[in-house]
Amino acid sequence: MNHYLKTIEPFFSLQRKRIKTFELRKYDNNFKENDIIFSFKWDFSERKLALKKVTGGFAYYYNRADIRYIKMNFAGLQKGYCILQLGKIEPGVFFDYSVHTEIDEIKMFCGP
Repeated sequence: MNHYLKTIEPFFSLQRKRIKTFELRKYDNNFKENDIIFSFKWDFSERKLALKKVTGGFAYYYNRADIRYIKMNFAGLQKGYCILQLGKIEPGVFFDYSVHTEIDEIKMFCGP
């Protein structure tokens, strides 16, 4: 299963550089081992996906990773939260050149 997540700075860049290989998240997406997460760069001040204007459209930045291990329900971790150990992290860019593309699906999952 794919999960589309919003990730703010500096965490997005640290993950992109493979320094941060885990996620501390609210367990509200039914995460499972071997699922894939797409962490999209989120502009917290603008309350939208961070994008860069390119010729003819926009570029959205994301990191793709598989979930290797999930830790929940242990001392020190708030109830309802989990730690996801990430496997291989692959930085990516999604180019949106049209009015209606699959970016609409990403916005549906990540929010406006």
